[in-house]
Amino acid sequence: MATGTSYLSAPAAQVLLDGKEVGQFEVTTALKTDTAAVDDEAILASFTTLRLPVDPAPCPRVLEIAFLNDEWEGEGQTGDTDLIIDKVSFAGRTYSPDHFRLITPGAGVGFRGAFRLSRNGSIAIDLAPNRACLTASIAAP
Repeated sequence: MATGTSYLSAPAAQVLLDGKEVGQFEVTTALKTDTAAVDDEAILASFTTLRLPVDPAPCPRVLEIAFLNDEWEGEGQTGDTDLIIDKVSFAGRTYSPDHFRLITPGAGVGFRGAFRLSRNGSIAIDLAPNRACLTASIAAP
């Protein structure tokens, strides 16, 4: 689930699985900040479920989400584009922000139980291996 704030355009992100792009998404329901600020409660109430069809590689290890379009009008101005992620579901498992690892220093922080990317940058999620992958890795010489 994701939300965000939109200044010149809606927040957009690229999704990578084990370093390879598997798709992109845009949060078209993000709240507009071009003429007025929006409060945290309104942002938290605007989460939407986004679905990205992904054909996972065998035994995927890391899912990355890269925020692509930080747009900021400037100090003291209302215009800002941020991407806020509440949870990510992949291969039958749900990952909350405590599973997110910030790759780009200074790009984001925790935000009222979610995670807010306010600068271009990426988060990674170390995926839990499935039983078949664990069995294969144990059996490998």
